[in-house]
Amino acid sequence: AVVFFRKSGSRMLLVQPNLSYRADTDNPLEKRAVEEAFARSVLYSFDIEEEKDGKYLVDISHMLFSDAHHISDRLKTMKEGSYSLDRDRSAIEPARTKIHIPR
Repeated sequence: AVVFFRKSGSRMLLVQPNLSYRADTDNPLEKRAVEEAFARSVLYSFDIEEEKDGKYLVDISHMLFSDAHHISDRLKTMKEGSYSLDRDRSAIEPARTKIHIPR
């Protein structure tokens, strides 16, 4: 999915734009009409913990350690066993991500 971060007050939003519709025109009013007619989805909201030089520090671990795709429900429905994320036994492997994790 295509997503972007947008600051909103003291929160940082993870937003997914609706890319199913676009205005194939040079007319700025038509482009604006399409942008306003089809809502974006806010997938997550994070507290901004720190701001420095126009950069923001947010903790996204609650998003990363969630079952966003409901895999546990699918496994249960298919009688493939039970599954749940255990935050105490989970970790982010920085080498396999494109995010910066401060040490």
